[in-house]
Amino acid sequence: MTSTLQRLGLSGTCYWCTEAIFLSLKGVTHVEQGWISSFDETLMTQAYLFNQFKLSAEKMQNYYYTDSDRPFCKNIIAPKLNKLLESHGEFMNKDKLPFTAK
Repeated sequence: MTSTLQRLGLSGTCYWCTEAIFLSLKGVTHVEQGWISSFDETLMTQAYLFNQFKLSAEKMQNYYYTDSDRPFCKNIIAPKLNKLLESHGEFMNKDKLPFTAK
């Protein structure tokens, strides 16, 4: 494994869920959530240049880990993190999680 920081842009349907999952993985040191574009028509798959990325407001960054007691965090994000922990826990930074697997 290399110690050089690398950058990767990924997409998901929920910024906060995707951010929490990636922040929970071993080796991930920084996550910035935002959006690349929006469309009126439904898209299945589309690739965009990373330079079109728009960073979300600071108060939206690190949403889950700044207050995991928020209702959205408890009801939507935590179950996804728990499922990931149960199925692929070896890839997760368990010291960071505010809960243990059920």
